[in-house]
Amino acid sequence: MAQNASGRPARQVNILWASWHIVTVFGWGIAAQLFWFAMNGADAADRMVICGIGSVTIITAGFVLFATRGRHPGWVGLLCNAALAALGANQ
Repeated sequence: MAQNASGRPARQVNILWASWHIVTVFGWGIAAQLFWFAMNGADAADRMVICGIGSVTIITAGFVLFATRGRHPGWVGLLCNAALAALGANQ
């Protein structure tokens, strides 16, 4: 089996690379949806979607905080995102 410079099989590295980029695409999609809600106003059903996004984001912030023991700052960005979603849902 082919290996990369880190000694890991190339297949595993490709899976990690693809997963990283898939999550990035999802993040941009969620950001676009929240931006659309902000520009066009949100009714009750839209607010449920915003609350769902905020809830999942705060859970992922907790996962990143726990998994990295606070050494990766990604949890701060996720927590800010969750707070902004909560503010937007209450407008």
